[in-house]
Parts: sequence; C-alpha cells; structure tokens
Amino acid sequence: MFICLCTQAADANGRDQDHRGVPPGWADRLFEQKTYDFGRVPAKAHAEFDFPITNIYPFEIEISRVRYTCECTEPILHKTVLGPGEQTNLTARLRTERFQGRKGATLTVTFVRPEFAEVQLHVTAYIDPAVSLEPAELDFGTLQPGQKASQEAHLTCTNRPDWRIETLRSPNQRISASLTQIERSGQQVRYRLQVHLEAAGPLGPFKEVLVLQTNDPQNAEIPVLVTGRVATEVEVYPPVLWLGVLQPGQKTSKILVLRAQRPFTLRSGTADLPDLSVETPKNTQAQTLWRVTVRYQAPSRPGKHQGILRLQTDLGTQTLEIPVQAMVLASEEK
Repeated sequence: MFICLCTQAADANGRDQDHRGVPPGWADRLFEQKTYDFGRVPAKAHAEFDFPITNIYPFEIEISRVRYTCECTEPILHKTVLGPGEQTNLTARLRTERFQGRKGATLTVTFVRPEFAEVQLHVTAYIDPAVSLEPAELDFGTLQPGQKASQEAHLTCTNRPDWRIETLRSPNQRISASLTQIERSGQQVRYRLQVHLEAAGPLGPFKEVLVLQTNDPQNAEIPVLVTGRVATEVEVYPPVLWLGVLQPGQKTSKILVLRAQRPFTLRSGTADLPDLSVETPKNTQAQTLWRVTVRYQAPSRPGKHQGILRLQTDLGTQTLEIPVQAMVLASEEK
C-alpha cells in the first residue's frame, strides 16, 4: 500500500535540478528518530506519533510518496517539498477502531530530489481489546495564554480483576493528572482520569502523550493523547527559526516577522542558545508588523544545536517562545 503525494522533480521554472556532491546516506540524516513503540493502546483510542523531517541541506528536497506495510497504521505527510531549513512531520496514526492485538508497520518514505532515496520508519503497538478509553483523546480545544482547563476520561479494563494503574507520567509541567479507582469487580476495573492543563509555554497547537503505568508485566504503559491549541494574538513567522547548516565559527543572521491585528511594541528579546543575539528595533512606536534580526555564530562542537528565543510584547503577559535550531558540521564535512 502507498500514499502517492507528488512526483515532479523540477524547480519553480520547470528546470530539472542537479545537486552534485550529495553525501552518502543524506536522506537518513533528515530524521532524528526512525522507530517508535506506542506500547499498549486502548481499543478505539486515538494514538499518533510525529516523525520530524528537517531539511538540513542548502537545496530543496522532495518526497514523492509514503508506502506502508500494514493498514493498521495510516501515514500522514504534511508537506512534500522542503526548502533549506524547513521542517515537516510524518504522522503515524494507529487505526485502533479496526485492528486489535500486536501490530507493526514499516513506513517507507521515497525521495525524488535531490536524488532518489528511501528511508524506512518502524512503528509497533499492542491494541488491547480489553481496555477502553472514553473519550478517545483529551482535546482541550483553543485556550487563551495562561488559561487553566480540565478534562476527564474513563479507563475500563474487562475480565482482568487484578489489573491496576500504578503511576502516571506527565510530558511537562503544564500538564498534571490524577487517577481515582471507581469500580473493581470480577468483570471490570474502572478509573477516572482527571487532567489539568495550564496554557503556558509555546503558543499554537500542541500534542502531548500522558503515560499510564500498569501492573501488566508484558505491556505496562498506556498512552493517552492530549491535544489542543494555545491562541496567540501575535503571529510569528517562521514559527521555528532554522539558522542553517554551518561550519564551526561561521556567522549568520535571520529575520523574524511578527504580525498582529492591532498595533503593539516589542519590550525585550532573549535566547538560551549560546552565541545567539537578538536585535529588537529601536523604534518604540506601536505598529502591527515588526522585523527582528537574529544573529548567530556557530560553536566549534559539531551536531544539532537548539534553544528557545523569547520575545516579550505589550500585548498581554504571554512571552512568545520560538524554537531555534542549527546544524554545525564537523570540520572535514562540506
């Protein structure tokens, strides 16, 4: 099976692109992670995982299709052509409403630019027909910055009177949760799961996984999907700032664009990435669009470097948090 997305391998003017010197294994380096185990997933619960794809090269890359070996996993590719520094996700979505038991799938990503290449991603899961989650995911909808909200779900396990949830793990500090056992009999065990969220941190959509640890010796962890969106009055482009593929010591600068429906001013800009500086405009007059210059000098240590750029405006108290990423090559790489 496959999903066909795009096959054209030409630039915007219709010319075939020629990129010589593409390093061996170039496509594998676009992925930070190529395997994922969902663990034990309740039947009919929503479960998905995003494989990030980042173009670390100074030329466009293009994906033509994604094949998959099992219909238990649906691949969703959000973008087919990535310019230098652009990032997208390949979402692996489990079909828990149709399949049960131990499942696994291989997702084969086919690239046609700058040259043909294929990368295989692997997902595994156990879709447990005895465990159910209602609702299928905890969707908080759209929240205002700083807003607090709660959602409730019920987990039910049938024909396992000794089954219990022992602990839970939250993905970050803005999400907390509590469990209450509300039924235990020979036929079923039921828990009430209460999840509390504060809309702090990065603005925009979020997707987190709350992990419940059970006493099942073979498949102890149950994932619970938590989704929503933190609204923002100020839009930032690009939402993730890619500084490029750099040599050690190389300097670069990028522009961030901030836009809002009503005039605003910038108060400050800081970053936790060493050797990165933010130049906020000296103009103090409120306006609806701002351009911020970000300057960076690559460190001597090769590899991926990342941090958070924080910008404070006069629209509310919420700090804009923009992920910043750079790839530094080893001295012998080109």
